[in-house]
Amino acid sequence: MSEERLNDLESRLAFQEIALQELSDEMASLQRLVEKQREQLALMARKLKSAQGSNIAGEHEETPPPHY
Repeated sequence: MSEERLNDLESRLAFQEIALQELSDEMASLQRLVEKQREQLALMARKLKSAQGSNIAGEHEETPPPHY
């Protein structure tokens, strides 16, 4: 194998390693973001469940519609 070809392959490998590391870092960052959003969604779901009944009046508390 010629020296020029070997240098070309080594250069390509180095660029691929850099690109792979950048992709790996970005994937880890996105995974942290997804986990944070998952936690926020679970918190919002818990808040919604706990507040669900408080904003809706029962039938005995409702005033009759105007046509009655």
